[in-house]
Amino acid sequence: MTRPRLTRRTRPRRGVRPLAATGTAALLALALSGCGIEPTWVIESGQPAVVSAGDPNGTALIYLIDPAGRLAPVPRHRYPPYSAPELVRQLMNGPEEAETAAGLRTELPSGPEKDLFHSTGLTSRPDGTLEVRVGFPVTRLSPIARRQVLCTVALAAAGRGTSELVLIGPDGSLPPEPCGLG
Repeated sequence: MTRPRLTRRTRPRRGVRPLAATGTAALLALALSGCGIEPTWVIESGQPAVVSAGDPNGTALIYLIDPAGRLAPVPRHRYPPYSAPELVRQLMNGPEEAETAAGLRTELPSGPEKDLFHSTGLTSRPDGTLEVRVGFPVTRLSPIARRQVLCTVALAAAGRGTSELVLIGPDGSLPPEPCGLG
């Protein structure tokens, strides 16, 4: 039996098969690399952790509102440390120039009411609830404005950030509520 004679037309080209095999392997690897897993995006899981603690060496926190509408802790430094009524006064004065430039704000009243801070008082009830008496109307405060006062006072009052507080003003009192940060 004689072998058919291969001519240029019938002879396979050298290097074509290895090149085809390499291309096929590359396509196969590309197809298998996905494995049906779709890409994911950033998954929001809530607000970042906030460390909120008073400092006996003269640093206290007040809570202002950030550009996203959330409470943001802002340090106030002084020795001796601020009392709770003085921190409410700090809230009533609003953000300082640099804080305003950073987009921080307050929703607490300004004007003559801000001078009524002197009537701010704290009373602890037998059930552990803390009464916060302020000299400005409280019934029309927005929820975030209430939390500004409640969180600032709760943490200034011996770090009681998880206690329930009652906000009381000349126009009435609000139901007990926690600061909501602890």
